Amino acid sequence: MRLTLQHIIGALIGGAVSGLFFYALGIHNGKQQAALKAAQAVTQAIQSMAGINETINNIGGFALCVELGGCATSASNCAGRPKISLKPETAVYVAKNDKQAGNDIAGHNAYGQKAGCW
Repeated sequence: MRLTLQHIIGALIGGAVSGLFFYALGIHNGKQQAALKAAQAVTQAIQSMAGINETINNIGGFALCVELGGCATSASNCAGRPKISLKPETAVYVAKNDKQAGNDIAGHNAYGQKAGCW
C-alpha cells in the first residue's frame, strides 16, 4: 500500500481532532475539580456555622449577653465595654474595607484604656 497525500492529510486531521477532544476533556475535568472544591468549601462553612449556632443556642440568654458585652455585670463606666481584640488578618480587612468601623473600635479601646477598664 502506498501512502498518498490524502492519507497523510487524513492522518493529520484525525490527529488534530482527537487532540482537541482530549484537550477539551482536560478543561472539562479541571472545571469539575474547581466546582467540587467550591462545593466542599461551602459544605465546610455550613458545618462550621451549624456548630456556632449550636453553641449560641445552648449558652442561654444572659450568658450570651455577657459574652457579647451587652449586659452590665457591675455598675461602672466599664460595664458592657470589653476590649475589642481583632486577629491581624481581620484588622487588615477592616482597615481596607470599613475605615469607620476601624476608627470606632480604636476609639472604644482608647476610652477603655483611659478609663482603666482593662
